[in-house]
Amino acid sequence: MQAVRKNYFFITGVAGFVVNDKDQVLAIKENFFASPRWKLPGGGADAGEDLHVTARREVLEETGIDSEFQGVICFRQQHNFRYGCSDFYFICLMKALTTEIKKCDQEIAECQWMDVSRHFFQFIFLFYSNFLFIDKPELLILLFLTPSIK
Repeated sequence: MQAVRKNYFFITGVAGFVVNDKDQVLAIKENFFASPRWKLPGGGADAGEDLHVTARREVLEETGIDSEFQGVICFRQQHNFRYGCSDFYFICLMKALTTEIKKCDQEIAECQWMDVSRHFFQFIFLFYSNFLFIDKPELLILLFLTPSIK
């Protein structure tokens, strides 16, 4: 029988890949960086909070956009992340229920809907920004294989 592991903790983070009826994706720039980059809205799960609840809450808090969970697109695991904990980070496909942006000025520098076809390379970087430690960059193509959620 295995011994119970002591001090084994992990952090769960979630990003919302929010798509509106115009096939645009919601992107943010956070206030916390000297050179902010575009990324997906998201953050950490509260204790006992389900992924779909975290994704909806974080998107709403940061952007004012209400959204509906559709599924998990992908995730990554990273050891020795913050506070010496492991980190699980999920990107969730979300359907926008509202479209008027009301960003949280305390956390968010900029927020906008991005048209994938006009911002293809910026969009790949947007997705990659949420996976700085991704082992297989070819997985980014999942972004463009995601079915429409209209």
